[in-house]
Amino acid sequence: MKNIKIERYFSLAEGNFIHIDFFPTNSEKVALVFQTSEKGPLAEKAITLLVQVFKEHFYQDGYEIKERLRKTAVEMHWRLAAFFNRENHKFEISTVILIIRNDIVYAIQLGRLVIISYSDKLEYIGFDINKIYEENYELPILGIKEAEIQIKTYAKKVIKDTNVVVLPAKLSNEFNTNISTKSDFEKQISRLIESEQKPILKIDISEGSGRLPYKKKFRITTKGSAIALVIVIIIAGFYVFFGKKWGQGAIGSGKEFVGEKKRLIIDYSALLPKIPIPKLEKDWEWISSANITINPVFDSDNIYLVSNKTFTCIRKNSYKLKWSKSFQDAIINIKLLREEKILLIDEQGMQYLIEKAKGHLLWKREVPVQISKIEKQTPEIIAIDYIRDGRLEENYYVTVSRNRMLIISGEKGKIIAQKSFQQNIDFISEYDYVEKCFYLTFGKKILKINLVLG
Repeated sequence: MKNIKIERYFSLAEGNFIHIDFFPTNSEKVALVFQTSEKGPLAEKAITLLVQVFKEHFYQDGYEIKERLRKTAVEMHWRLAAFFNRENHKFEISTVILIIRNDIVYAIQLGRLVIISYSDKLEYIGFDINKIYEENYELPILGIKEAEIQIKTYAKKVIKDTNVVVLPAKLSNEFNTNISTKSDFEKQISRLIESEQKPILKIDISEGSGRLPYKKKFRITTKGSAIALVIVIIIAGFYVFFGKKWGQGAIGSGKEFVGEKKRLIIDYSALLPKIPIPKLEKDWEWISSANITINPVFDSDNIYLVSNKTFTCIRKNSYKLKWSKSFQDAIINIKLLREEKILLIDEQGMQYLIEKAKGHLLWKREVPVQISKIEKQTPEIIAIDYIRDGRLEENYYVTVSRNRMLIISGEKGKIIAQKSFQQNIDFISEYDYVEKCFYLTFGKKILKINLVLG
């Protein structure tokens, strides 16, 4: 059994942050370390986004830990790239993701943070530290380039007592010499902490006792059995003597007492802080050249609309037309694919592969698939997962009724908020967890409706 001690030193105001999830019952201990080249609200928003994306994707079942780590880091990269595009501003965010499971430390290292371990000697976990500042070295950094990022997962087995430290690469030069013992290592880290260097995460992993505390066994003795039997006989005699009604009355009184206590608890709970309630607010609208005929879909950068035979892409950040493409038959289905591709299917079963950047047609084929034409109606329910939208305290779902859009509590089934429009709603998109909004259509018009907390 391992004992783990954590020290973390960071300053969000200075553009660095350390998130940890070392809950005792969790089999996987998690630490995220961020260092940005920028300070201020934009850096804080970027870090918040990355932590949120990690929570949304890492804890999904179905993959072993290395694959979950890699997939999560890839998603963090794309979501940060989209964030930089929306803000029209990019800056470097160095990131370390550290997971401890059983006796193994797993890590992903992106940017100018390093991971150092010390048990009986000094070691680096991750890429070659000496290459970081070489001019030709391709350093992987989240979100800077809009292309696939090469992500490698490292693993180190903890054999005995080990210190693991994450810190800026420029500070690691001090560890190249004069470190011969664990005591020297800890003194060096202490000096950096005292000089208020940030961010620094220090994790001490040591051997714990595997023995459970001794608990005296419960034994039934002859004397104890006799006493218990006498008590049962006395209680049974009272029940027969006074009758069944007395027992029912006592139980009934007990129920009333519990009911009074429950009411008192409810009264006191009214004094607790109010949980923010979701509301719906209009953000912007855009007018298409023709009526929109199926549900809008979106990715991190764009919104995609179909008007019968025309497929249109508009930008999220500027709400302006990016490109438009016409087809011979009506488009009835859209599938967004990885690697910047879109698959379209028309009412004749023809399939088209489109690239996202400029809408160029890559190929078209008539493939035998069973096509069911999408009817002109809105979906019955759209769920909002409070884990994926970290601002929320519970699950909600959204539905529409003619010209009304309703938010309903998943816990209580009550209408929490609603918004009415002059026209009936034709289509509504799924919930956009990045922008925190829905996209509604009314004939030629599309509205962005934000989910805000009141």
